[in-house]
Amino acid sequence: MAERLFRIMAGSVLASGLYFNEPLWWIPWFVGIMLTFAGITNICLIISFLHKIGIK
Repeated sequence: MAERLFRIMAGSVLASGLYFNEPLWWIPWFVGIMLTFAGITNICLIISFLHKIGIK
């Protein structure tokens, strides 16, 4: 469930990147870089956080 929720959250942030104003241009870039990092290292901070708050 946590992985599915993470995918929904990440996809939403990246898709909404088209609507961010000028000061928030870095948010979709940050999400993309963190997804790449998670894919390379198999460490995802959001998944760890979701598990910690009780989402399995």
